[in-house]
Amino acid sequence: MDWQTALSALLVAGCSAFAAWRVMPAGLQRRLAAWVGQPLPAASGGCGGGCDGCAATPAAAPAPGLAAGESVIRIVRQTPR
Repeated sequence: MDWQTALSALLVAGCSAFAAWRVMPAGLQRRLAAWVGQPLPAASGGCGGGCDGCAATPAAAPAPGLAAGESVIRIVRQTPR
């Protein structure tokens, strides 16, 4: 086996492992990381960032005539094409 084939096989194996890690469920990721000895950091907000921007935004005031926790849903019909 020449060096180009070995390098290509190494790159394909590394990319496959990375892709498998990214699509793996979080519970399995935590177990594998703990087994290796590298615990994962705590999960942050839903967007994956660590900016805490979601917690800083105030809740929107309810529309007039609605109780707290209720919201308006608008349904818009589109004409068929």
